[in-house]
Amino acid sequence: MMFDITGKRFLFFLISEALILIGIISLVVFGLKPGIEFSSGSMLTVSFEQEVAQSELRQELVNLGYPNVIIQRTGEGDFFIRTRELTGEDKAALESALTARFGSVTERSITLWIASALIAILPVIMLATTFMTISKLMEKIDSLAAFSLVANTIYAPLALGRGSH
Repeated sequence: MMFDITGKRFLFFLISEALILIGIISLVVFGLKPGIEFSSGSMLTVSFEQEVAQSELRQELVNLGYPNVIIQRTGEGDFFIRTRELTGEDKAALESALTARFGSVTERSITLWIASALIAILPVIMLATTFMTISKLMEKIDSLAAFSLVANTIYAPLALGRGSH
């Protein structure tokens, strides 16, 4: 049994438009909650020389005046910390306070920069690779078409018996 997709294209267009309209209405009604990338704030990735529990770190940051801090544990055992916007002095004071409480602190901010850059450039690399692949495929198709045209021009008369003997 064949399903006539082309014949029912207007139905599919209608379904697509309805889904898009529902999405737009939900954006207007509920809005978007911008992430820290769009709403200002500071991100730090830190590791400690000694073992630190996430709850201890959270309590210390609240005591230091960061009640809305977001802390996530990374796979390497580091902590990813999101806070309000920090100046250079604020960041230094925060690091020294954490060092005083938990021992040696190492910040790993370069990994965030590299990860952000890779995430930003990955779609561009994928598109470029796709276009290069399509371009090479089109070149092969063109060369096959040219070969076919030459072959038909040269060999077709011979096959029909009209060539010179």
